[in-house]
Amino acid sequence: MSSLLNNVEGISTDDVITDPIEESSEGFQEEELEEEVDSIGELLEMLHEYEDAPDRMELEQWKDLYGIYFVSSVNSEDIFVWKTLKRMEYKSIAQSGALEQQDLFENSVVRKSLLWPRPSQEFFVSSNAGIVPTLFKQIMHKSGFVADDIAISMIRRV
Repeated sequence: MSSLLNNVEGISTDDVITDPIEESSEGFQEEELEEEVDSIGELLEMLHEYEDAPDRMELEQWKDLYGIYFVSSVNSEDIFVWKTLKRMEYKSIAQSGALEQQDLFENSVVRKSLLWPRPSQEFFVSSNAGIVPTLFKQIMHKSGFVADDIAISMIRRV
């Protein structure tokens, strides 16, 4: 269980995680597939103490639906499972006018992306004040929204 926690976004800043989405599907090897299955098993182990946690079937359905999803924490005591924000989802949020109010924007992004715990009204009302803004930052980063200096540093000459 601790090996997954050490590689979870938001828990340890010392570890670098390679996104499977960056790898070519032609270069996808059986070892990588086994690692994903182990990650689901480890995630199930982490979530077993939560009454309303997703089961293996739900985690595998999310994998089928979204291809990839992430696990993160804000204060090392909580666990969040979420997917990235897709371009059309972002455009939908923008068209709603939510970009003009930061808290509405953050809530909209988290509501669209958070898989577990369910993004209910109670979640938004009862969560500690920094949970939603931090989840928002994690989701936006993995959705491709990075600081300008990072984006510039990623340019390579061929």
